[in-house]
Amino acid sequence: MSVIVRVAIAKKTDIRLGMGTNMYPSSALLGQSRDESTASTPDDLIKKADGFASVFPEHKYEIIKKLQRMKHICGMTGDGINDAPALKKVDIGIAIADATDAAKSASDVVLIKPGLSVIISVVLTSRAIFQMMKNYTICAMSITINVHLGFVLIALTWKFDFSPFMILIIAILNYGTIMTISNDRVKPSPHLDSWKLNEIFATASCMPPT
Repeated sequence: MSVIVRVAIAKKTDIRLGMGTNMYPSSALLGQSRDESTASTPDDLIKKADGFASVFPEHKYEIIKKLQRMKHICGMTGDGINDAPALKKVDIGIAIADATDAAKSASDVVLIKPGLSVIISVVLTSRAIFQMMKNYTICAMSITINVHLGFVLIALTWKFDFSPFMILIIAILNYGTIMTISNDRVKPSPHLDSWKLNEIFATASCMPPT
């Protein structure tokens, strides 16, 4: 089958999936058969393309390597043994249902049912878990800052003598409050979120005691 026919089939498939039709042959990834009117380098071609036709596992690995070099976060699905190296290198490797053991072991997520729509649920659930962890961290830091600062001020200013039992009760009440965060109904972030320790510390420092 000629390259032109394969590109045409790929475009037809993308139309049925509601994707773009800016398709190129896999040879363009290595700088061969490049469309000079669209991109001057394979890196530019990868950023502008909606897909590639006649792609082999080594091409997937090359695409991932180039995208990561451009500071992009990459995700990929795969099912075969040959997909394992790319699934291992990618930021989010997803093994589809009935994938080989090699592909599953190299992936971060393993789907147990046919179809790819569950990937959306995986992303939303993981972002919700991250948001809960972030809320827990902020709450725990704010309690620690407030309790320790309060103890220091009371002990030094009013010469108050804290009994061990009183400190134990305060600790139990504070950490009992933190445990309720596990049932929070958080909303997944619409954008990729990450840990920012300076932001978390500043937020925790400004929060009132719980």
